[in-house]
Amino acid sequence: MHRLACGGVSTRQIVSTLRQQDLDGYVSPRAVSNERQRQRAAELNGRTPIEALIDALTEKRFVHNVVWDPNHRVKGLFFAHPHAVTLSRKYRSVFLLDCTYKTNKFRMPYLDIVGVTSFNTTFFSCGAFLTAEREADYIWAMQQFATLFEGLSLPSTLVTDRELALMNAIHTVFPHSVNLLCVWHIQKNVMARCRKEFANQELWQEFQGHLSRLFKSQSAGTFEAAWNEFRAKFGLDSQPVQYIQSRWMPYKTHFISAWADEYLHLGETNTSRVEGSHSLLKRYLQTSTGDLKTMVERCSMAIEEQRSAHDRAIGFETANLRIHSHMPFSLKWCVRCLDTA
Repeated sequence: MHRLACGGVSTRQIVSTLRQQDLDGYVSPRAVSNERQRQRAAELNGRTPIEALIDALTEKRFVHNVVWDPNHRVKGLFFAHPHAVTLSRKYRSVFLLDCTYKTNKFRMPYLDIVGVTSFNTTFFSCGAFLTAEREADYIWAMQQFATLFEGLSLPSTLVTDRELALMNAIHTVFPHSVNLLCVWHIQKNVMARCRKEFANQELWQEFQGHLSRLFKSQSAGTFEAAWNEFRAKFGLDSQPVQYIQSRWMPYKTHFISAWADEYLHLGETNTSRVEGSHSLLKRYLQTSTGDLKTMVERCSMAIEEQRSAHDRAIGFETANLRIHSHMPFSLKWCVRCLDTA
């Protein structure tokens, strides 16, 4: 039972497993819950959950930092698993950032930061619990994030949605990094605000087609032509055109292909990866009313699984790497350099 509980298995699943194995006779959910409480009390050993968490982060060599309010309550908690730090330093070109909610009983927003490996897989980089989504909170989180790259160049590109406080924080802490905006979130917002203005599906699809072509403009000149055509087609004073002009055009260089494609983004022009990490994290979490200690422990389980998958991918690629004798010397030299990097 102890092993199952430590592995994040729910009470219901533990009961089902024990009954199938016919262990200890009849096992009730209350008995499992009581055992969980005993295990937790033994683990805390007189400490509060946050004290136990900080001790564990220190012992396991997490990069972490915590700030307190005047009443000695947690105001911000940043943490990065040692393996996640290694991956963040190795694959530091592009990161995606987004807040998720309902992860803890204190209702603190959780800023999730993920990266992309050379195998095109997602990895958790680090996370931060914040008291609010204010610019000062985000600046603190970005300053902690920047410490992961000590002695190295900072990330080239950071992808977010249109969260102005976060965008300002990125500009403050990472002034030479590019902040791209998630195209999917923009399209979602446009649909929410503009769909009702079109009488039928055919007109709406035509609008979406023009908008998509506008977003994919490959040069400033092509964009200007497409934008003029778009406004002429749907009306300069129409609500959809006015909304896009006021809400999104001031940030056009953050998502229109003509400007966004000038920067390294590895095809990451939306935050679907970080949305996926939210989903994965909540599958491990299983509850929205746990404390921060529970949240960090379950996040660590997800990171360990990602670590195993990454190691397997490296092993697979290494086993399939063949250098033939007829390969040109220059290519053999390149492969040797990559293999020993």
